Amino acid sequence: MSLMLSLALIAADIQTPPAPSAEASPTTAATPAPAAPPAKEKKICKVDEQFTGSRLAKRRCLTESQWKERERSEGRD
Repeated sequence: MSLMLSLALIAADIQTPPAPSAEASPTTAATPAPAAPPAKEKKICKVDEQFTGSRLAKRRCLTESQWKERERSEGRD
C-alpha cells in the first residue's frame, strides 16, 4: 500500500510544470510565436488536350496556381 502511495506521489510530482523563473528576460516573452508553415496546395490532374498521337491519355498534375498560370500563358483568360 505504501509503495503505491509513494509511486503516486512521485508521478504527481513529475507531472507538475516547473514554476516560471524570476529571471525570465522580457525579450523572450515579447517575441511572437513562430508562424505556421503555409499549407501545400492540392494538385489537380487533368487530361492534356495538346497531347496527340497515342491512344493513352496524357495526364498532367499541377497546383491550381500553376494551372491558372498555364492558361494565362496560352491566352485562355
